[in-house]
Amino acid sequence: MTRWMLQTAKNKFSELLDCAQREGPQLVTRRGADAAVVLSIDDFRALSGAADSDLEIGRASCRERV
Repeated sequence: MTRWMLQTAKNKFSELLDCAQREGPQLVTRRGADAAVVLSIDDFRALSGAADSDLEIGRASCRERV
């Protein structure tokens, strides 16, 4: 799994997403500690069994926080 420092992940977000789709999960670190994993939607669905309707609910909730 490739590691990305948070600032690099923010600056190269499109590249981060491309890598997640091509190579698999990508690890993002914050202040040297593991913070998050970015994965393709296909990998997410395989792991969670989430349907598209479940994802819509999650997106609406996240947008409300912004």
